[in-house]
Amino acid sequence: MQKEKESMVGRRLYALIIDTLLLIVVGFLLLYIVCKIFNNVTDLNEVVQRFNENYKLYKENPTDQLRHMLQIDQTYIIKMWFFIIVITLFISGLIVYLIIPLILQKGQTLGKKIAKIVIITDKNKYIPFYLLILRQILAIIINVILGVFTIGIVPLINLLVCILQKDNKCIYDLICKTEVIDGKLPIEIVNALNK
Repeated sequence: MQKEKESMVGRRLYALIIDTLLLIVVGFLLLYIVCKIFNNVTDLNEVVQRFNENYKLYKENPTDQLRHMLQIDQTYIIKMWFFIIVITLFISGLIVYLIIPLILQKGQTLGKKIAKIVIITDKNKYIPFYLLILRQILAIIINVILGVFTIGIVPLINLLVCILQKDNKCIYDLICKTEVIDGKLPIEIVNALNK
């Protein structure tokens, strides 16, 4: 039993690593696209340019007015980049954790497909569409968005919860009443799951 538990945690971790690598690739591609779009529809470049010019002036002749203008521009730039990064992370997460599982069916991300594990309900049924969406959005929030803003602490807590649970459930599995099982099940069990 302990070996099965270790094997399932290892396979979930393997799937998470694959999904994270895919998320990074998708995220950088989307960040590039989003930055191109934002450069065309916002005045972010103008603000950055004005900030650089005002900073040069401020270094030569520091005044309260220039410092105030720099603070306003700096706040705007930070807010815009924060917005761009959050949008990119969320869209990347949707692609990796929601769109791909809907395409691959059975709620499998690409990592879960490669690791040969599937998501089912606590009642041993394949996960229904609405529950898959809820579970995957929670996974995006926990693993991606909170993961970035807590420098990986929240996903590590989630992994620790998974390791400590006797049935290897992560936080979003506990909330949604789902579990991840071996995808290489005998046909009788697969047929029973479909009923």
